[in-house]
Amino acid sequence: MTQEDGDLDSLVRKRLRALRVAQGWSLEELATRARLSQSSLSRIENGQRRLALDQLVTLARTLDTSLDQLVETATDDVVSSPMIDGAHGLMRWPIKGDARSSSVCRSIWIAVGH
Repeated sequence: MTQEDGDLDSLVRKRLRALRVAQGWSLEELATRARLSQSSLSRIENGQRRLALDQLVTLARTLDTSLDQLVETATDDVVSSPMIDGAHGLMRWPIKGDARSSSVCRSIWIAVGH
């Protein structure tokens, strides 16, 4: 595996986790919906299990996205490290983008149900 392959692998794993969290789903819930074991899904997200194409297709469908969106290497649309602010009932997703652009949003805040 080349460095570029490893970077893509890491990016896909981060996107899978971010999409799961954005749906408000636990590992258990996504695993059930995708008909995978919770431990397999956890190992996929954490890089302890290789990314199999058949599982990626299933996960993409379950998360209402496409394989193209999971593997897109453009960094300007990458959502990373979703965080929950339980005290205020908000979830925050920092967004990476070109700092030179005046239209780049640095984070998204969404109210979450209690």
